[in-house]
Amino acid sequence: MLGSLAPAVVAGAGFAGVALAGMAGLRIGAALRGAAIGVAAGILLAVAFAELFPEALEEADHDLAAMSFLAGFAALFVVEVATRGHTHHEGGEEHVDHASLTPFLAGLLLHNLVDGVVLAAGVEASTEAATAVSVGILVHQLPVGVSFAAVAAAAGAERKRMMAWALVLGLAIPLGALVTTAAPGLDGRELGALLAAAGGALAYIGAGHLLPEAHAEHPSAFVSAFFPVALLGTAVLLLFVLHG
Repeated sequence: MLGSLAPAVVAGAGFAGVALAGMAGLRIGAALRGAAIGVAAGILLAVAFAELFPEALEEADHDLAAMSFLAGFAALFVVEVATRGHTHHEGGEEHVDHASLTPFLAGLLLHNLVDGVVLAAGVEASTEAATAVSVGILVHQLPVGVSFAAVAAAAGAERKRMMAWALVLGLAIPLGALVTTAAPGLDGRELGALLAAAGGALAYIGAGHLLPEAHAEHPSAFVSAFFPVALLGTAVLLLFVLHG
């Protein structure tokens, strides 16, 4: 049990530490807000398409992976509709409905739980696999923590509330590892389906939730450039640096 729990705690602490550091004293204007949300969208979409979905295809058959990905995407849409989250402007001032953060938080919660599951599965496979998975998850949790801080700051959400969520999301990683260790082992199909669902959730957050906000905040070529740079930069990190 300790073999998977220790790296899961480290990964959770990495996410929470980066997220809390990013929120400390952060006050941003419209242009920086749009850039920050674009960066967050790029990071999450890269994690979804360059990390989670390819791994899901390796673990499960393609049909199951595709359906699970779409189910995760659709589930986050339903969550957003159910919470009626939105951001709008009145009289030149921005009004943020905190319910608009619900799909973002739900998607990250699923993602971090699945990371814990993957860590535990890696430990069961071999020491080498456990080491590789632990390093990979820790490294990719750092930009995810950055995206959390950027969205929290851009939404103008209550800082204490978002700091509490940063800790909850960090704890979700060791929780996923703990539950997986205590439960019967996941086979490839089940793990692949979970990875794909987490990828679909992050894809919805990035494409359906964050990108429209980035465009609405401060439409300009300079601000818009942050999204493709973050998307391709994170993809290169995941595909060629971590897995190279």
